[in-house]
Amino acid sequence: MYCSNQIIKNYFIIFISIVILFTSCGGKEEVLDQDEDGIEDTIDNCPSTPNPDQLDENSDGIGDVCEIDTDLDGIYDYADNCPEIANEDQADFDSDGIGDTCDPTTVAEDREYMIAAMDATYQTIRNLKKGDGMEMIMDEMLSLRAGEFPETLWIDALTENLEANLLEVQGGDEISRLDLVKFGGTYTFNKEDSMWTRKLVSTSMIEFQFPSSQYEPNLNAVLTISNYVDQKITANQDDYYLPITGNVSFSNDGIKMVEIGLVSASYAIVDTNASDSITVTNLEADIYLNPVTVKLVMSKEGMNYEASLALIEGGQESVKITVNAELNQSTFENLTQDDIKSLTFELKMHYMKIVSASDLSSLFKLEDPTDQEIADAMDVDILINNVAIADIGYDSSQEQITLVYKDDSSEDAQSFVEDFVLDVVTMIEEYTGEILD
Repeated sequence: MYCSNQIIKNYFIIFISIVILFTSCGGKEEVLDQDEDGIEDTIDNCPSTPNPDQLDENSDGIGDVCEIDTDLDGIYDYADNCPEIANEDQADFDSDGIGDTCDPTTVAEDREYMIAAMDATYQTIRNLKKGDGMEMIMDEMLSLRAGEFPETLWIDALTENLEANLLEVQGGDEISRLDLVKFGGTYTFNKEDSMWTRKLVSTSMIEFQFPSSQYEPNLNAVLTISNYVDQKITANQDDYYLPITGNVSFSNDGIKMVEIGLVSASYAIVDTNASDSITVTNLEADIYLNPVTVKLVMSKEGMNYEASLALIEGGQESVKITVNAELNQSTFENLTQDDIKSLTFELKMHYMKIVSASDLSSLFKLEDPTDQEIADAMDVDILINNVAIADIGYDSSQEQITLVYKDDSSEDAQSFVEDFVLDVVTMIEEYTGEILD
């Protein structure tokens, strides 16, 4: 009995010793941090991937780096309006919370969207025509009425003696280039003798102050030329000074109406059979006609050309046409249909795009083409928010251009766009005074 108690006492002493040993040696419970980001797994919102910042944008307890992005479009599934199909733009035309790429529309809805896009495009064009900038230039200064200019223009009075007055400033007999160092300053116009007088001298800008019309008594209009830099190019033994940057702005009563900004331009000399020819290789320009900005971009690389023209309202592109062409020659001189090697285009009308899905150059090269040849050469798609909804084709049996929808139904394209075309034609006729066929 004594022996058994002694054995139990010995085991107890050993157990206590082990506990004391571990305690005295600083033994602690092991802390797990499998991703080694310094955050214990029990409180880490993404224990398998390092994220010491513990960012959790939607506060769901799952770290952002552990959120799922099924379609790999850079948008986590919890915030993606189309989680299984990539759609970086998250376009949602009908604002129903479902991305357009995951929200199929009916043909009837597609037609409504197309009509709405054309209506918005017409309004953009009308805003350009009726804007303060265009009306100021055309109506007040040039006195355009139904497409006609009166015999005596106010602009003639403004420019009658301008060159002579600038020559007096320069002290020469010819103006070969726009030199701000020589001509810089502020010039005011005198209505009595149509003469310009330089009031202030500047080397960075030229400013012309004048009445906006022949009936205006004050110098309420200001034309400013600034940031002008040119490049000397010699071709055929003649020197040309071509602009590479510059800004021209026109304001009336302190309000900017028109501004032309040459962002950049570059040129090259092309050796043709007859003589040297200067060609533009790159061009970017912004033309502001309150309230619309027209942006023009052109680039040339070898025989490949890309040009675009966009109408911008409120900082957003409303209308834009882009053309890509590959030519068989380096210039546009004596260009024929056979010189067009390839041709594609894209027309953006707000949220609608009309895109050539294939090379259209063959269509222009056909001489007296058959209906079938036209049909084979034409391949144009219509997209709403980058989702294809219809094709533009040619119906040889009806001899007409057609809209072919995704359910294979079709209709005459000319009839569909008739109202839009009529509105644009009417606006042009009002502006020019000419009846268009």
